Amino acid sequence: MVGRTAEGSRSSDVVDAALLSIAILRHVNEGIALIRVSDASIVFANPYFERMFGYATGELLDRHVSIL
Repeated sequence: MVGRTAEGSRSSDVVDAALLSIAILRHVNEGIALIRVSDASIVFANPYFERMFGYATGELLDRHVSIL
């Protein structure tokens, strides 16, 4: 690893793991949504979840969970 510190390597690993997790969640054949506790807004919904409720891609983001 030229030009990377151990700290930079760890943060890169964290980013890689997060991107992998997002990719997995997007392709699971189950509806998955993440809701922010502080305001009950939807911060993530995978495509299967959106289709289950009849919403277009991205339409649920930042909306209150009560719309479901």
